[in-house]
Amino acid sequence: MTVYDFHRITDDLEIWDDWCAAWPSVAAEHETLGRQALATDRPLSAGQHLAQAALYYHFAKFLPPGPGPHPAVLMLSGLDSAKEEHRVVEQLFLERGPATFAVDARRIAHTLTMEGTATAITAPLLVVFGRKDRLILWRQAERLPAAAGGDSELLMLEEGNHGCANLAPWHRPYTADWLAQRLAKGESQ
Repeated sequence: MTVYDFHRITDDLEIWDDWCAAWPSVAAEHETLGRQALATDRPLSAGQHLAQAALYYHFAKFLPPGPGPHPAVLMLSGLDSAKEEHRVVEQLFLERGPATFAVDARRIAHTLTMEGTATAITAPLLVVFGRKDRLILWRQAERLPAAAGGDSELLMLEEGNHGCANLAPWHRPYTADWLAQRLAKGESQ
């Protein structure tokens, strides 16, 4: 998405109910550019414009109208990875309902610390950790859920490496289900 398009679409929005209606007009502009490019035998440009249009139509369709809550999962990549690596995990959450927001932690690492603030965590917290992580000692993983102020759990995978990437089937679906269950409890209260 271009910054220009984002501002054209969102700057005049005053309420969430206007969100879904704001995106299709700019999406249609990109669709027109894409179809013009197809008609003049410029397939690469056509693909780029049509992909942009599809993205904007997607934003208009899937953002929920009306008052919340609208659950979202904040996904922070490790310092040795990028947010684009979250695609498979994001899909697990999206299939269960919440939106996702992925951030490159390495860009904001200097601001990240839980020292003295973990007790303020009141949302459900699941820490997934591998005991065979060679970068961070597994004992560090015990600190956050122990200090958190709300519903928290530590899923320690005995054979897990850094990020438990070697055991994805043992934690990724579990994590998505864990979150979906907590969200369902919140809706019923």
